[in-house]
Amino acid sequence: MDFAKLIPASNTLVNFLDLNTDVAATRGLRFAMGLMLKRAYDRGFVGCFCQQEGPDWARKIEKYEADRFRRENGPHSCLLDQIGDKLQDGSGKRSPPLGLAQRFDPRSLRGSQDFGNCTAFSLRELLNMLKALRIAIAKRVLRFGDAYGTATIYGGRGHGGQGMALSTAANIVSHWGANMRAVYLDGRYDFRNEDRDESYGNSWGSSGTPRDLLEACKAEGTVTKVGSLPRLDKKMLKDLLYSGVMIHHGGTLTWSRSGDPLCSLTGVGLHAQGTLGCDDTDEARKHCNLPDDEFVVFGNQTWGDYYSISRWLEEPWWQYVPGIAPHTATDALRIINQGSYGYYTLDGLKPSDLDWSDVVSGTN
Repeated sequence: MDFAKLIPASNTLVNFLDLNTDVAATRGLRFAMGLMLKRAYDRGFVGCFCQQEGPDWARKIEKYEADRFRRENGPHSCLLDQIGDKLQDGSGKRSPPLGLAQRFDPRSLRGSQDFGNCTAFSLRELLNMLKALRIAIAKRVLRFGDAYGTATIYGGRGHGGQGMALSTAANIVSHWGANMRAVYLDGRYDFRNEDRDESYGNSWGSSGTPRDLLEACKAEGTVTKVGSLPRLDKKMLKDLLYSGVMIHHGGTLTWSRSGDPLCSLTGVGLHAQGTLGCDDTDEARKHCNLPDDEFVVFGNQTWGDYYSISRWLEEPWWQYVPGIAPHTATDALRIINQGSYGYYTLDGLKPSDLDWSDVVSGTN
């Protein structure tokens, strides 16, 4: 399919931006860019193509790409078909700590997208969490190396415009993997700088990510297991997150800017985001004044230092990471069930003899 014929010229980020120089001067350019991107989505910019909502052209692209994902991944394109009965019971427990990836590389869950690459940018944060989980699951010291980048993911979107289907990203990562924030092929590609990493991917839309780079990523073992997710309920959500599954989703809902400590939902243009964990303990329920059938879910935004979260539980949740939005499971399902994919490490799900609390305390 020639996506260029479907995507309107108006779906260009520059058409929606208005840099607030006062904010940039007082809070920094990255924070100001986050506000600009938020306003762009509010005004109708389409950064994530979804079948459920959005303009016809975006739904057509996502349907085409979702069908391709199912064809190329065969009868086990659904994640639940892949993992069978290996999910662990997450009731009353906490998922892997957000600080696990931050322990290895502070860039893992930080940064702010500069283009319409919310799909790639949110996915690289999921991959960084999975990289840290692989070390925990292996129960031995492994080298974390560099954090993931976005170039190879966003470069494979198949068109020169801005925006990308979740299923396109899933196909790329499941077959080729993704680039690290490192130098490749004797200096031909240098992704160490976040801005440069994003710029590469933005420029490769029409031509595609160079094949030699894809081969290099695949050779270093960055291919990740991924599958589409059906409509989830609370029980399935907590079991998936506790078992080490990271959830990539896109839709027209996101989290409000502030939380005490939980954020509510707000509307936004089509936007890709990630869900990285949950806390189903009584301690979290008491702190957040939640009923017994609710629990806390941690979403990850791509706008950088955008949120203002008070009463963050640093002891069990680790130090707050800018971009993380704690919210209720009910609200999480409203976002995730607009369309989502689940990612897990090549080493599989969390084994039954591994407790994530051991990872936090360092006894693993």
